[in-house]
Amino acid sequence: MNTQIEDIIDQIYNKSTGISREDINRVIKSQFKITQETINAKGSKTVNWMYLGKVKPTPFRLKQLNEIK
Repeated sequence: MNTQIEDIIDQIYNKSTGISREDINRVIKSQFKITQETINAKGSKTVNWMYLGKVKPTPFRLKQLNEIK
């Protein structure tokens, strides 16, 4: 894994209490998976992420999703 990511994991682990290093590692690795799952669950609705802003599928992406279904 990238050394920058390892440094971030170490910083979070050192500041946190009661959270294992493995849990922190899993959260950091799965952040995009969680984002994707949330967007998929909302469908065509806007998803508002704190610090990331609002995410809404484009009309082209909605057309693709509808064709898949």
